[in-house]
Amino acid sequence: MKKLLFILCLFPLLIQAQDKEEAIMILPDLLVKGEVINERQQKDTLIVTNYLNGSLLSKGSKTPAVFCKDLNEYKNHFQKILYDITHLKGHVQDCFFIEFVISKKGKVIINYIEGFDYLIKERIESIFRWTKIVSPARDEKGEPIDTKGFLLIRFDVQCLLPEGFEETVILP
Repeated sequence: MKKLLFILCLFPLLIQAQDKEEAIMILPDLLVKGEVINERQQKDTLIVTNYLNGSLLSKGSKTPAVFCKDLNEYKNHFQKILYDITHLKGHVQDCFFIEFVISKKGKVIINYIEGFDYLIKERIESIFRWTKIVSPARDEKGEPIDTKGFLLIRFDVQCLLPEGFEETVILP
């Protein structure tokens, strides 16, 4: 349901970007999938989804912004999220919405991020902070322009730690 609302909110922006000299980018969705194997091991995977609706190129400008060279590089950028889900408990099914801007200089600035976990939010912010954009969008004159971007990261993680698990710390 959240994904549908997210897409419905972005559709008018895509139409608007095609009418103006404004670039917009909707990155392919990411799915963080985790499952417990043999009650002792957790197997976590990052899957790039919605290849058809998402793109590593912007729309609405003469020359598009390029986020990454290819989907493998894109997936490798976000692979670090898998290290930050080990503290989660129970079965987590939720998502993060990220709105960002690729500046004229090619830097990525997060305008808005909403999600369910502070540590994962910090990891996403650091990934965007260290991402080097291949090239910013350019207008008819060849001048760089800002690009507004969006990303949805969904989580479906069955965790080793049960819901309500409390760690006991024994002080000396």
